[in-house]
Amino acid sequence: MKRGRSHLFTYYYSSSKQLDYVTGSKSYDFSYDDKGNVTDNGKRGFVYNTADQLVESDGYSYTYDGNNKRVKEVGSTGISYSFYASNGKLMYRQVNGEHVDYYYLGGKLIAEKKGDGSHARS
Repeated sequence: MKRGRSHLFTYYYSSSKQLDYVTGSKSYDFSYDDKGNVTDNGKRGFVYNTADQLVESDGYSYTYDGNNKRVKEVGSTGISYSFYASNGKLMYRQVNGEHVDYYYLGGKLIAEKKGDGSHARS
């Protein structure tokens, strides 16, 4: 059992050690596909592609590049795009037409440039 925010929850697991259901102030039943991906958590469903990448959930859809990076998200809040360098670092992100460039030094993110302004990271 786990206590959270003055609510008591009880977690039940299947013989394959997957979370089966939760009881407490709210109850949730979990469903899985043959590969062990959660397909339903009692609140929303999840759809995966053959590479086990999440492609749809709760009104959102996701697209991935050949390096398994999520590059497009479409949902109720709009469309976002992400572009990555060959080393896997996020270089550019566009959300509903607003963009952010990411700058690295020695492998560490040191700055984000949003539109025309620059915001240093600490």
